[in-house]
Amino acid sequence: MNADLHCHSTASDGSLKPAELVKLAIEREVDLLSITDHDTLNAYHHGLDSLPINLVAGIELSTSWRKFDIHIVGLNIDVAHESILTAVQLQTDARNTRAARIANKLKGVGIQDSLKGARIEAGCGQIGRLHFARYLVRIGAVKTIKQAFKKYLGKGNAGDVKTSWATMENVIN
Repeated sequence: MNADLHCHSTASDGSLKPAELVKLAIEREVDLLSITDHDTLNAYHHGLDSLPINLVAGIELSTSWRKFDIHIVGLNIDVAHESILTAVQLQTDARNTRAARIANKLKGVGIQDSLKGARIEAGCGQIGRLHFARYLVRIGAVKTIKQAFKKYLGKGNAGDVKTSWATMENVIN
């Protein structure tokens, strides 16, 4: 059996739309697939049930443990369960707050309209640092994604912000 239980769509930081990701998995003869986007279940609202693949609902939740950011992958979850939906909303709020803070810091070093640019890069997905990096490449502030993180978004740089994620204990419970 071929399985891929950790992949990302454009609902977070992947490059393929959910249906495209599923179709690619089918082409590659994946029998069991879980789209585990960062802090969102939006991939599961794209009519994927009708596609001929065993789909396991999943998510990758950002958490804090001591002074570390830890990602927890949840598999076989109920995408309509109230506690899951509440957790996702809290994560969305935290991501939106972080995005606004990143944009404000980038504005302070002369990068204009970065929140708008990151939103465009994210499409209908969650805004993440990768979307800011793609925007920085698009406007010519840097040549590569790697350079965007090294110069602007990485630890200690102008666009680096600490995010208050849910604790690992709260996410697990």
